[in-house]
Amino acid sequence: MARPRRVFMLTSCLGHGGAERVTVNIANYLNQRGWDVTVLPFRPEMDDYPVDKGVFVDRGMPQGGLPVLRGLQKQRHIMASIRRASPDVVVSLAAGLEHLALSRAVQRYRLVTSVVTDPAWMFEVNPVTRVLYRLGLRLSSRIVFQSRGALSYFRPDIQRKGEIIDNPLVEGLVHNDTPFAERDREIVTFGRLIPVKRLDVLLRAFAIFRQTFPEYRLTIFGRGPERENLVRLADELGLSEHVAIEDFRTDIHDRIRNSAMYVSSSDIEGVSNSMLEAMALGLPSACTDAAPGGTREVIERFETGALARVGDPESLAAAMSEIAGSAQRADEMIERGRRLSDELANDVVCGKWTAVFESAISDSARR
Repeated sequence: MARPRRVFMLTSCLGHGGAERVTVNIANYLNQRGWDVTVLPFRPEMDDYPVDKGVFVDRGMPQGGLPVLRGLQKQRHIMASIRRASPDVVVSLAAGLEHLALSRAVQRYRLVTSVVTDPAWMFEVNPVTRVLYRLGLRLSSRIVFQSRGALSYFRPDIQRKGEIIDNPLVEGLVHNDTPFAERDREIVTFGRLIPVKRLDVLLRAFAIFRQTFPEYRLTIFGRGPERENLVRLADELGLSEHVAIEDFRTDIHDRIRNSAMYVSSSDIEGVSNSMLEAMALGLPSACTDAAPGGTREVIERFETGALARVGDPESLAAAMSEIAGSAQRADEMIERGRRLSDELANDVVCGKWTAVFESAISDSARR
């Protein structure tokens, strides 16, 4: 009897992030189909997404200490963990590519990497890390992208390794077909409270939007370093009574399912899991046309939202008003959200990832 396939997955953590949730989805999917799965998170303390019991989570990544020494310790731990796991394929899900570049140069395995953000922004790092990123991509058997825009950034030799795979939806999402006119007058967003999400633009857009639609309130769900800045800005804009900033919650989909609208104000976004989940729930969505273009591709494909210019509160307010001002148009967006549930179902998308892993392994077997 042949031994099961073995996969080793490197991720930043197991909680509160799109790439991190995708990691857990794929790990659980493969485990349920007989694969031997090891996941190594850089930050083992974040544990919001449940991992199946059959998935081995290596929580030994070194923490603390001087940066240079810590980096060396992490490199050594990653290589030792890969050696113990003896995987058929190693996967970088938006984490640790520089470490895997060094590892892959001396260890034999097939490497699959993912690019989940704007590639131009990805390479805005120090020169050494930039070189290691490029080396990691060259050493990769397959590279998974979320959009055509991200894929087109690279040279033909990298593009030939590329596969475009949508993010999978979480299981159990139930589409809400309640008409827009009967929805709560609440606008929501959820995710990390970090500068690139440009939640300051959302607050300024909401202030403009309320001049026409004063009955709405805004709720922001998430954790991150921008929280206090956002609280102060809401106060400065006179929005304190109309804006709530709440912690990340695991039941977020139940909490927001009857909201009127979802908004994304990011400057840079591969393809936002939050946006996809909101659309699949049946929330019309107003989103900035974030680089490298994945948001535009989703909205043009599914017709579930309105686009706005990046960094422009007036443009975002206009997109929000486009939805709020036409119940008929909003109802059409609500109905079209059903397509996401079928096309981006977890089993469908994870099956595509599995095919990529199998292809990489087959390449190795033929050599």
